[in-house]
Amino acid sequence: MRGNLVPIALLFFLCMKGSQSVKVGHGEIMYEFFYIDYEWINESIKQSYIANGQYIVENCIITGIKVYNNNVYVTVPRWRMGVPASLNRVAMRRAETASHTAVLEPFPSWKMNEIGDCRNLQYVQSMEIDPNTGWMWIIDTGRINIFAVDGSSPENLCPAKLVVFDINYNRIVHSYEFPNEVVSRSSNFINDIVIDYVDGKARFAYISDTSDAKIVVYDYFTDSSYAFHHSSMVGGTNFPVAHVHVNGIALTSDFSAVFYCALSSLNLYKVPTSTLRTRGDFNRTVIDVGQKRGITDGMVAGQRNLYYGLLFQDGIDRLPIDAQSVMNSSNLITKNGTLVWADTFAFDEEYLWTSANNLNAFRMGTMKFNDSEPIVRIWKVFVGEKGYLTDAITKTFVNGARKSETYHAKFCFIAALFVVSFSIL
Repeated sequence: MRGNLVPIALLFFLCMKGSQSVKVGHGEIMYEFFYIDYEWINESIKQSYIANGQYIVENCIITGIKVYNNNVYVTVPRWRMGVPASLNRVAMRRAETASHTAVLEPFPSWKMNEIGDCRNLQYVQSMEIDPNTGWMWIIDTGRINIFAVDGSSPENLCPAKLVVFDINYNRIVHSYEFPNEVVSRSSNFINDIVIDYVDGKARFAYISDTSDAKIVVYDYFTDSSYAFHHSSMVGGTNFPVAHVHVNGIALTSDFSAVFYCALSSLNLYKVPTSTLRTRGDFNRTVIDVGQKRGITDGMVAGQRNLYYGLLFQDGIDRLPIDAQSVMNSSNLITKNGTLVWADTFAFDEEYLWTSANNLNAFRMGTMKFNDSEPIVRIWKVFVGEKGYLTDAITKTFVNGARKSETYHAKFCFIAALFVVSFSIL
């Protein structure tokens, strides 16, 4: 009988392992960038870009980040002139020393990142990747040089747009140009995006517009858009950053609510997706969740928790999705000096990724570009859960039932019963 217990114990061990092998909050630096460089076609093209001002090292910084199929995708905003490509994939140079191996490969191509042709990507601040389909939802402001430091003016080259790109098949699925009355061609700063599933399909995109203090809604089914304005989206003034409006945005894994916050405010808010989907009454449905321990840039939801950065505490906090107040939050990780300004977040299977870019120094012009200190670090932190979009098709197709969340437990239970029955026989 004792021998028959061995396969049972082994089975339960296999079912439980993984979540117990790494401690929640354990972090690891995956990439360091002392400056942002690219995978150039050849050296002469690089020198040409430098000579004509298309590549200015001091004007390049990583902000957005997403992970899909073991690839890390990042954005380099065209806040200033001299950014060769705004949307990129992290690549490696094998010939150089370890500290300089990480470079950026323009994605989907150099051509798609060319300035001036409105079919291309002018300035990408962020994007979302749907793990169920491999579709990348890319938001393009259409504007460049919006935070110039040389006295030059922004260039409002193109209307803002949303591009849905199929990574697996390397093709554009759809491109939507926002009407000027929804997203202003001359003032927008569309910043962060989440994807909302309805009846088994990705239907809505919710996008924060930091400059114009609003949340933009795009309906993929009707190919239309509209926006919400509310006082909760307006940033405060008594903070060590500029007066910055709604920035971070996150969607719960049951697709019932959207969290958001202004960068220059401590307050965290949430609103039901039913309001956003139906152009409902924002004033009556928005909820003030309370004040965070610090100001926040990006945020993201997993299956159980909301995660957001604490920009001047060099850390990340987490809040249970069903918590009624920010008072229920706890610290996930703090790394003084190396997790400075956790900007944007992404998930892989069990890890939370973030780009720590010391953005305040970059904006203030005090960032040092040399070989002694990285300007950007890409971290991954073990959280033991997947992102909000995981199994979205299954979860929303069956009237919101959380079937997918119980598959693993059911398998382990049924398999254990089978082994027990076999052992008895």
